[in-house]
Amino acid sequence: MDLTSDGLDDAVSFLSPQVIYTVPGRSPLAGVFHGPDAVRVHLAKLLRITSGTFEVLKWVDWMVGLSHVSALQYAQAQGGGIIYRGHHLYLVETDHNDLLTDIRVFFEEQLEADRFLTHLARE
Repeated sequence: MDLTSDGLDDAVSFLSPQVIYTVPGRSPLAGVFHGPDAVRVHLAKLLRITSGTFEVLKWVDWMVGLSHVSALQYAQAQGGGIIYRGHHLYLVETDHNDLLTDIRVFFEEQLEADRFLTHLARE
């Protein structure tokens, strides 16, 4: 599934009504988002400020448990004459219905991610 505007509806269908999505940092995209609507708004904002250029270049590794998954990706995005590339770790928890209840994002280089996202949010 890709994160285009059309793909957001598909992605949100995998979220529990009680989902908590945590994005660290000090950028305008950082925060704790509660519920599928808030997650959808956050992802739409990411797509908007990166002009849809956010893409996963490689899924590096996965660790899968009964109710937890960790996934390491190498991704890139562009905007404002800047290209951002970095590793992101996602820790995900599911409920008994296999819906996502907790999503936590970690950036390999938090300061670099904050600078890039803050720069784009100002444009």
